Amino acid sequence: MAAVALACIFAASMTSEANRRYLVNSMRIWSGDDTKTVVDNDEENERVNIDEDKAIADIEEKLGIEMPRFYYRPPHFRFLSYEISELTEIAKIEYQYGSDVIFFYINKEAKDTSSNINSAHGDDRESQKITKDNIEISVEKVQFEDDEESCYIAEWKANDTLYRISGRIEKAELKKIIKNMEF
Repeated sequence: MAAVALACIFAASMTSEANRRYLVNSMRIWSGDDTKTVVDNDEENERVNIDEDKAIADIEEKLGIEMPRFYYRPPHFRFLSYEISELTEIAKIEYQYGSDVIFFYINKEAKDTSSNINSAHGDDRESQKITKDNIEISVEKVQFEDDEESCYIAEWKANDTLYRISGRIEKAELKKIIKNMEF
């Protein structure tokens, strides 16, 4: 009983990151394991996740829709900002991907309005259809006249809402984001 009580008191004292690291390092040393434990979490990572979660909750509340969740993110892909227009029922989320910006547009197409966000410039070079959870997603490559790099656009409609992800991102990465997304 004394050992259980001591273990409970010790576990309760593990409320800080420093204490948890100390415990893990102590256990590593006691077991004779010389492997290095790397904790790759800092305040910046956690703040970004909280900001994006707040943005998604705000969009869901103000537009009355369900937002898809990204369960895969390429390296160097992070949330930047978001905007909502309740009047036009459109939201935009911006993500940084390396040195480029990826846009995620959400357009709640109300029955009594005619809104359309399909305003991409450039020439459509190739198109592909992907089906995920009974939703058909169109992935298009768009080439701009003055630019050597192509942009990709993924677009789908679910529950009277149009979703579009666009920007300079590799086709394989965009398809991986889509395949690992929950609607």
